[in-house]
Amino acid sequence: MTDLEPLRAELALALGDEPANLEPLLGGAGRCELWTFRAAGRELVLRRYPEGYERTVVREREWDVLRLAHSGGVPVPRPVALSATGLIMERVDGEARPRRLLTGERWRAARAVLVEHVAAAAARLHALPVPNGLPAGPQFGTHEPPSAASPAEATLVGLERELDRVGEAHPAIELGLRWLRARLPPRSPLVIVHGDFRMSNLIADADGLRAVVDWELVHAGDGAEDLGWMCIRSWRFGVDDRPALGCGQRDELLRAYAESGGRHVSPAELHWWEACGNARWAVICLLQADSALTGVAPSLERAMIGRRACEAEWDLLQMLAGDEPAPAPVAAPQDRPAAVELLALVADYLRDDLRPIVPREHAFRVLVAANACAVTARELGADLVPSDPEAPERARLLAAELRAGLHDDRLDELVGPLRAVARARLAVAHPGWDST
Repeated sequence: MTDLEPLRAELALALGDEPANLEPLLGGAGRCELWTFRAAGRELVLRRYPEGYERTVVREREWDVLRLAHSGGVPVPRPVALSATGLIMERVDGEARPRRLLTGERWRAARAVLVEHVAAAAARLHALPVPNGLPAGPQFGTHEPPSAASPAEATLVGLERELDRVGEAHPAIELGLRWLRARLPPRSPLVIVHGDFRMSNLIADADGLRAVVDWELVHAGDGAEDLGWMCIRSWRFGVDDRPALGCGQRDELLRAYAESGGRHVSPAELHWWEACGNARWAVICLLQADSALTGVAPSLERAMIGRRACEAEWDLLQMLAGDEPAPAPVAAPQDRPAAVELLALVADYLRDDLRPIVPREHAFRVLVAANACAVTARELGADLVPSDPEAPERARLLAAELRAGLHDDRLDELVGPLRAVARARLAVAHPGWDST
């Protein structure tokens, strides 16, 4: 758990006032922490970056663009101060949980205007001057986007490079990238691209959009990239009949964007960037899982995102298939994390994160549950698990024969083989027990 005293001191230094009511905002699997508090007579939010490249480079980039967007009339939280570890901004009241916004009766009126409002916010953002030093293309971790002839091509080169870094074979993504490369859209002027325009990064009230948040993926690129990202199926939470943000139609989005001052984006361009968005989301899923499983950013949430790569692959292939009927499924290896890795992660979470904070009467049962997951994980990953389907029946017969005294003249001979079996089981149930 975070030590609050250094955090309070950091906020007091940045604001000249002691923070009160400091509490974390939970949810999601993003890189940043969110904290709410009150100081200087205002309700504020700290967006706190992890140590490393994000804190030293991305934090200041986001801060600069946030201030530029606010001064340019883009609906964003008012920036207040840059602290040692993050950004401090005014808190914006409203709803940011996508499922509620997309399905709740209370938000029906908001849904009717959100496509128009978000398109206008994007058009206003894309009209601002591009700051010096803003990377030209989506950025993954510390890797700067490649230089290329166009934002579209730079995006594809960057995705190929990240696939190579993960080192896993994903033919569906590779096919999609080749399809996209053969159909590059016309080059357009570079603009500020938010990079993650979706419902989870919007705050709304009953009247519509209040603020666009989470600018850590901001870069210079083609404004149509933001529009295509708004249409990704993964952000609709089951509302598949309204592809634009889960609230409207694609033609509504294009029309509202143009009427708000954005450039004319053709349906073909939107289709390209939506398909590219699915490829990008699939790669991001792989990167999130890789960071968790390699220990760079250990997290059960990040690891589980790896199993969502197939969703994006399916949506990408569906866009390429057109009206072709879906084929029957065939057996195929699953994406990482493997079942053994997932169970090990759950065991670690139950034992290390949950057990210390649950009520005392549940702590032992949580520990037992963690051990059960760990045992199962070791069993799935053990090379010693018998693959012979007849082994259980042979064990049953041997037990019956021993009970009947049929092996009394060779008991010593059976000790060794049975010790080997017991040792294999210990390797799963209690590693190290056989060394005592």
